[in-house]
Amino acid sequence: MPSWRVVCRLQHHSTMRNFRRMLASIILAAPIGGCLPGSCPKFTPIEETITIGNMPDADLAPLVADCKNPTGDCVPLCDEVYRRQHGSLPTYTPTTCEMATDTVTGEDAVHYFIESRCIGGRRPTGYRNHRGEGDACGAYLAEQAELEAASIRAFGDLHDDLVALGAPASLRRATIAAASDELDHAATCDRLARRYGVEPAFEPAIGDPARRTRLELAIDNAVEGCVRETYGAVVAGYQARAAHDPEVRRAMARIAKDETKHAALSWRLHQWLLPQLSAAERAEVTAAMSAARADLRAAIKAEMPEVHHLVGLPSVEAAHAMLADLDAQVWSRAA
Repeated sequence: MPSWRVVCRLQHHSTMRNFRRMLASIILAAPIGGCLPGSCPKFTPIEETITIGNMPDADLAPLVADCKNPTGDCVPLCDEVYRRQHGSLPTYTPTTCEMATDTVTGEDAVHYFIESRCIGGRRPTGYRNHRGEGDACGAYLAEQAELEAASIRAFGDLHDDLVALGAPASLRRATIAAASDELDHAATCDRLARRYGVEPAFEPAIGDPARRTRLELAIDNAVEGCVRETYGAVVAGYQARAAHDPEVRRAMARIAKDETKHAALSWRLHQWLLPQLSAAERAEVTAAMSAARADLRAAIKAEMPEVHHLVGLPSVEAAHAMLADLDAQVWSRAA
């Protein structure tokens, strides 16, 4: 009679195989092609002008003054106005951020322009992406390298949270292995970006965050792992099929396997955390997952043609098809 540890290990391997097959079926079902150079629409950035005259003034006043100063910085003002308007900070640093004037009322307004590209990957608390400059493919790959490097920290933070919460050793070990994978991914994407003439701008490590409660960790894991990493694994698998650059195709084949393991780890964490929460807290986690799924759908835009062609990013049609399959086969069942 096998021990319970052996039974659990066999069940884990069987679940992992099924999860890998399910994601592979989603990748293979997505349409390939239809995006040769010159045939795809240009990327549509996020652009918004928000009037700030009707917002509480005390906290904004110094930010407005700094933005109006010729040598000042407008990004803190844009961040704060975006947070008040949308309820959260933007994921990406604005490419353009400046003072403007409401053409109807004449009041002060903020105009910003945000271009977002990379979606997959677990982000540490406080992470902000930065738009690369130069060759479009190199800029995309540089952003991917920066995100992979940030994921190393994210898994380190996750490990420390799991230690503090008394998580099983198997989960703690898996986070260490995932951080090692992300180190390899960052080096790979760094090399690919440099082939296209763009050097990633790796940011210094963020200061030590406070340890998260079970609820905070469950919400973060649901958003960053169960939603973003799961979709990121699917996108990497798609790139392994569709990229016209053979080096990118080979690299994404390796990365997709690791990202599938990381996504599976997220679901194991989800299963461990949820029974420890109250019904109201579980509802918060479900709501956060739903919002993250909606954010992914809203973020789908057409990239520049050469990016689609060379690095194999899914077209709008393919991305929506994969998200619909993930909704039907993974996320709706979890909910």
